[in-house]
Order: sequence, then C-alpha cells, then structure tokens
Amino acid sequence: MNMMVLKMLGISEEDIKQIQLLFEQGKDLVKEFNKLKMDVEQIKKDVLVLLKAEDEDYKTLLNNLIDVEENLSKKIDKMEKYIKKNLPEL
Repeated sequence: MNMMVLKMLGISEEDIKQIQLLFEQGKDLVKEFNKLKMDVEQIKKDVLVLLKAEDEDYKTLLNNLIDVEENLSKKIDKMEKYIKKNLPEL
C-alpha cells in the first residue's frame, strides 16, 4: 500500500513503520519457509535413495537366505536318501 493512502486512512507513521517491518519480516519468513521446503524435499529424496539401497540389501540378503535354504534342503534330501538306503531301520 502507498504511504499516502495509509496516512489518509488515519494510520500513524509509527504504525506504518511497524507494518513495513512486519511486511519485511513476512518476506523473510516466506524465504526461510521456501528454503525449509526445499530441504524437506531433498531429505525425502535422500530417504528414498536410502530405502532403495536398503531394499536392495534386503533383497540380496533374502536371495542369499533362499539359496542357503535350497542348499540345505538338497543336503537334507540327500541325507534322508542315504539314511533310508543304508539304515532302513530308522
């Protein structure tokens, strides 16, 4: 708003200065908010990258566990066949 209009509305110079100060502080707050918003977006991206990395680690671990389980199953099957063949009383 124009200073003349504010004066015409009966607003004192001190109040006008206060309004201007508040306006400047508001602009600074908007800038700070936008910075924070950008930081939050970057954090979201970083978290997604970490989750994907952890997800890949999880998948690798899971695949390794599946391989171990399959190998153990094969060995157990071989042992059962051996026991049935060589120790039929069990």
